[in-house]
Amino acid sequence: MAESKIKKLTESAAKDLHAKLGIGDEVAEKLNRLFEGDKPSLGGTIDQDVCFDISKGYGSGKLDKTTFWVTIDGIFTITSPDEGLWHIRAKDGDNIIFEANAVRKGDPIHFHYKTGFKLNLAVEAWWSEGRDTKLCLHIHATY
Repeated sequence: MAESKIKKLTESAAKDLHAKLGIGDEVAEKLNRLFEGDKPSLGGTIDQDVCFDISKGYGSGKLDKTTFWVTIDGIFTITSPDEGLWHIRAKDGDNIIFEANAVRKGDPIHFHYKTGFKLNLAVEAWWSEGRDTKLCLHIHATY
């Protein structure tokens, strides 16, 4: 009986706090599912293609995602173009996620990174060919 009263009191306090913070019921439910039990029940896989223009051998691209402080393990792979060598740097703000030299199409670039609340991914690429093209990368990651 006491547990039931405590649970109702906790739910009421949480609803009040969510209302003050502007968190709707749907978002609150998602947050609650993240923290079932003592630990967050996070985990999943990301498979995403990112392409950006290369002009005179240089280009950059950005991707922003809310990540909630997860640790990501994964691989970046160049899928296009077929020729040349690449120098690629991936950063989150001022933090370098990875930097790789002499990378060819299909070479795996491994990374392991703990994000903040939000990931502000910025990728820069320098191409040995020095021409215009489109660089396409495939990101496969688990968290």
